[in-house]
Amino acid sequence: MCRVLILVHHQGDRDPIANVLDGMCHLAWSCGDYSQAAALAEQMLALYGELGDLRGRAGALLHQGTVAREQGAYARACALLEESLALSRQLGDSMLTTWTYTSLGQVALYQGAYARANAAGQAALALFQQLGGKGEMALMILGQVALAQGDSAQAYMLQEESVRLFRAVARQGALARALPQLSAAVHAQGDDARAAALLCEALMLQQQQGNAHRIAESLEGFARLAVAQRGATRAAQLWGAAAALRAISGAPLPPADCVAYDQATATLRAQLDEATFAAAWATGRSLTLEQAIAYALEGSEMGSVPSTGTAASSQ
Repeated sequence: MCRVLILVHHQGDRDPIANVLDGMCHLAWSCGDYSQAAALAEQMLALYGELGDLRGRAGALLHQGTVAREQGAYARACALLEESLALSRQLGDSMLTTWTYTSLGQVALYQGAYARANAAGQAALALFQQLGGKGEMALMILGQVALAQGDSAQAYMLQEESVRLFRAVARQGALARALPQLSAAVHAQGDDARAAALLCEALMLQQQQGNAHRIAESLEGFARLAVAQRGATRAAQLWGAAAALRAISGAPLPPADCVAYDQATATLRAQLDEATFAAAWATGRSLTLEQAIAYALEGSEMGSVPSTGTAASSQ
């Protein structure tokens, strides 16, 4: 787990142990330690069951569903989140309902179920606004849906607003997730220089947070830019590094991204012979976390990168 102090705010009469577990679970998820987050969410669920705390149970189910989503267990994630949604509605807890809709929207996005993702995103946005919020996370989801459906202008507008709002409230963790989405929309509109700058900002934030999964997503963004700029060897190395980080974090490439990924790697294989492609991929996989980040930040010019260590040595 990343080196961050845990600050727990007790909520009314809720059990302090449950509060600590809740804080630790959220921290583990934020750092990309999904196995630890899953174990803590399981403990939360058991404890809230003993306490007869339905709101706590709904929150624990939300944690479990969100972790299952990142681990690629989409059917399990949907089942857990739907149960959380039913409980939060029963309790009249609008904020918990809102966050559950947000996670359901992300699951649908990962699965490529864009109509379902849009419906969940719209429901979350409406509830956020009813509660006096801006709906930054819901806007990000809706922007991802727009881009997936080919509307880069709408995607850009939504992602730009999402990033602006996250900056305004200094939510660095959420900003680190939103910046790559804005980068993808900017890239779709042909501004690769700004797309790269946004990824650089995201990657530096993600490095501070120590989340290998989110770092992998940014490396994949840099790889897509490299493909567009005919930097085939660089792209293969970046994807190799991202694949190693995904293996470490236990966060597989979502099905919705697999088609674009397969098309991009097919393009690389057409530009490189098989031996060169395999060597570049292996070099990327062998990089430490720090080396992979440094290589991505170098930009389009590739220097000599030492291949000592493995990506697992990320600490």
